[in-house]
Amino acid sequence: MKLFFHSVAFLIQFLTWSSVFTQTPCSLDPTWDTDGRLVADGGRYSGAMLVLPDGKLLVACNPNNDSYAYLKRYNLDGSVDMTFGGSGMRIVQVAERRTDIDAMVFHNGIIYLVGNTTTDVGGTNTYVYAAALTQNGIFVNTFGVTGVKKFNSGNTDLYKATDILVDANGKILIAGLKSFDNLYVMKITTTGAMDASWSNDGIAFIPTNNSDHWWDLYDMELDKNGQVLITGKKYRANNGSTIPAFWNVFVARWNANGTLDNTFATNGIGLYNSDPTHFDEAKSIMVTAANNYVTAGITYMGSDYDYSALGILHNGAINPNFGVNGWSINDLLHGQDSENCLNATMLPDGRILQTGNQGSGDTVHFALLMLNPDGTRDNVFAPDGLFMNIFNQNNNSSGQAAAVDPSGKIYMGGYTRTCVNGTCGPLYMAISRYNNTFGTVTSIDNLTESDAVFFPNPAKSDGLVSVKGIDFAAVKSVELIDLNGKQSTLTMIADRIQLPTLPQGVYFLRITTETGQWVEKLRIE
Repeated sequence: MKLFFHSVAFLIQFLTWSSVFTQTPCSLDPTWDTDGRLVADGGRYSGAMLVLPDGKLLVACNPNNDSYAYLKRYNLDGSVDMTFGGSGMRIVQVAERRTDIDAMVFHNGIIYLVGNTTTDVGGTNTYVYAAALTQNGIFVNTFGVTGVKKFNSGNTDLYKATDILVDANGKILIAGLKSFDNLYVMKITTTGAMDASWSNDGIAFIPTNNSDHWWDLYDMELDKNGQVLITGKKYRANNGSTIPAFWNVFVARWNANGTLDNTFATNGIGLYNSDPTHFDEAKSIMVTAANNYVTAGITYMGSDYDYSALGILHNGAINPNFGVNGWSINDLLHGQDSENCLNATMLPDGRILQTGNQGSGDTVHFALLMLNPDGTRDNVFAPDGLFMNIFNQNNNSSGQAAAVDPSGKIYMGGYTRTCVNGTCGPLYMAISRYNNTFGTVTSIDNLTESDAVFFPNPAKSDGLVSVKGIDFAAVKSVELIDLNGKQSTLTMIADRIQLPTLPQGVYFLRITTETGQWVEKLRIE
């Protein structure tokens, strides 16, 4: 999972697809580095991004060649936050040749990250590591050894890590490859120790059981039952054999004890192909409000790569109500250019945001495609659902990482460079920010209430509303929102909110704290 929401209570409670929304079309946000496009850090690309609870953006800056990774934190205007790590950055160097950061998650004030290394010890080898840092970039000494846990011995001699999550019990899940024909999901504690409640020793494997078949694993997610989902592709290369090459989207679902869930697809694993002549690959998996799934990635149909998405029912069958026969395959510009979807997320209103690149030859764009929940293109987000940009003279760009903040603004990060007639100049890290909203509520019929307790409700105009279940010391703002989206700032004293004079009707109280947001539907009588 590469995209993260840190105001989950607000986003789920406030934005329900059954309500009616108006959307803001996508555009570059000029309040980010003056034109919405930031170019920095030569020889680097953004390998992962994370919006922190205070709204600041954490970026993993990976090396293009052999070197170390580092984290940088950006303020809301695109300037570097110099308070992070003491100088605006924190170096992460685990092995002597190369260290990458491939995924990050924020939980209980801690940044957990996972990545891959290249080492010269005993020859050129790779291994997986995880690390834990405070929100201000200080390694947590109680995790692993001085904040870093290496998986390079015995049963955990792992080749690659691709994603990291934290489950409802605060345990850390890591997914990746032990080898090309054997993938894994591992569970560890907040100290970095293996959690034996998962597959008896903390790590579960799925071998291909065929020396000529291989895995690629890209994303991991938790569904609404807390079950672990992983996705990528199962494939066989065209190596001269009479057996045809293939790429199939795969999805596997695990029980809480680390065994495959036999009620999903075939013995816990689903393999999907849009057509026998196509090559399909998933880069992300998302969970719908009904606890069904959507994967997003690419499909190759013999001439170029296109964005694709697949709807899957909870039992592993293809969802016939999504796209065409379960598939939404989109040639972005209806031409022959290659288009690679490298990331995706499902917004709280059920729309699907796919991000990556578009173009062939010298000019390649950052590309964002928005799909409606049924797999059709969202023409309100942008014409034909598509928004693209390059970085001025830097015409060759690719967006690898992405994140969405609580207001709906979209970040995409990757690299950019200048190419002329096939000759490309130096590579730089690139980050764009885009204006977009989850919509303004104009009617409320099926809003789910928050976990916090607000009373009385219904309330009186000019009255007081008491709130229980929120850390009042961490409250940053209190807002009242009417059904037209108009917002007013209110005052909160201790656990009470003073209401202004209001007409009868339905409103929303939104409380923002340092760790999230809570929204309550409030009736005024």
